[in-house]
Amino acid sequence: MSADMNRERFAALVDAFGADLRRWPDSERDVARAFREAQPVVCEPLLAEAARLDAILEGLGAPQPSAALRERILASAAPVRRPLLSLARFRRAAPWLAPGAGLAAACAAGAWLGVSASHTAETRMQADTALVASADLSADPEDAGGL
Repeated sequence: MSADMNRERFAALVDAFGADLRRWPDSERDVARAFREAQPVVCEPLLAEAARLDAILEGLGAPQPSAALRERILASAAPVRRPLLSLARFRRAAPWLAPGAGLAAACAAGAWLGVSASHTAETRMQADTALVASADLSADPEDAGGL
């Protein structure tokens, strides 16, 4: 919280945020209220002038760009690039290929899943084999039937 409130600081805050202290930063409100109560002769004229300006600005509404400005902005914008192959373009170009493409995608996903699952199973089998082999090496030969 700013404890250094003076006339200049109060005037700067009024200029920046207007007469309504609810619009001021939280860190400044309490100090500003205390300064306003202690120095009403200094603060009230500043707040009254700001309130008049706030009313004028609120009455104006949001500015609307002219049609010419809007067109210039749109013309200067980068063109939208469309992908070379889109689903809609694909359907229009070859509607008879759409079911085949869906089947091909499903097959590719199945193949990927199968390869992934077999790799996981192979890794587990190798781990189990290594575990059994390490257990066999650590076994006592006398426990294995006296060989």
